[in-house]
Formats: sequence, C-alpha cells, structure tokens
Amino acid sequence: MKSLLIKKVLFGIFFILILFLGIVFFVGRHFFQGMDMISLCGETVKHVIVSPNKKYVATVYVRNCGTTTDYVTHLNLRNAGDIEKPNAQGVITIGEVFTVRGKQNIEATWKDNANLEIQLLENHASILLTDGGIWNSVHIQIKK
Repeated sequence: MKSLLIKKVLFGIFFILILFLGIVFFVGRHFFQGMDMISLCGETVKHVIVSPNKKYVATVYVRNCGTTTDYVTHLNLRNAGDIEKPNAQGVITIGEVFTVRGKQNIEATWKDNANLEIQLLENHASILLTDGGIWNSVHIQIKK
C-alpha cells in the first residue's frame, strides 16, 4: 500500500515536471522567435562600394555561423535606398551575387553604372560558390 502511494506521488511529480518543461519550451519558443539575439550567424561588413550614379550599393560581407562551419565571403547588391536585413538565422541573402568559401580578400569596382567587376585577390577560384550574372540591370563580371 505504501509502495503504491510512493509510485503515485512520483508519477505525479514526473507528470508535473514534463508539463512544466513543455510550457516553458512552447512559451519560450514563441517569445524568442525572430529575435536577433538568438541568430545563428553574423555578417560583418568589409567594404561598401556605391555605383557612380549612386543608384546601387555593393556590400562585401564575411559571414560567421559558428565554429562548425566555414566563413563565407559574399557580395550583395541593393538599391541605394534599401536596407539589407538578415533573416531569422542572421544571414543576408537578398541580392547575394558573389559567394566564396572562407575569409577571402575580394575587390569590387564599378566600371560604369551597369557593370560591376569583382576580383578574388587570392587565386582561390576553386572555392567559388556563385558566379556573377545579372542583378536588375547590373552585369556582374568575375575577374579571376
């Protein structure tokens, strides 16, 4: 009889503990959802290059997503009046036109209002993840 009572009390404590942890998890998940302080990655600005007509902005970033992933160097294009905002993971992907693995030294030069040249200063073309193209009316050329 005493053993049955102890089992019921232990089961009740276990049930209340599981219920409490579930509530904390769901309330905490809802409360912190989308908050920048729990971002998984960080973006560091290395260079900002404005087009000659001041219509576009090219920004070189280095992305750090923690010790288990490689750094990523990337260049994003945007309209001069727009603000680049990271997603919930802390990553800025909108307008990303050039990406290389690692912390790389890259140089971007506006040749005119519609042509942007990107040069990877170290010879690491094998680590190129994206390869130029066209963004809006801007032609992106990769100089290797």
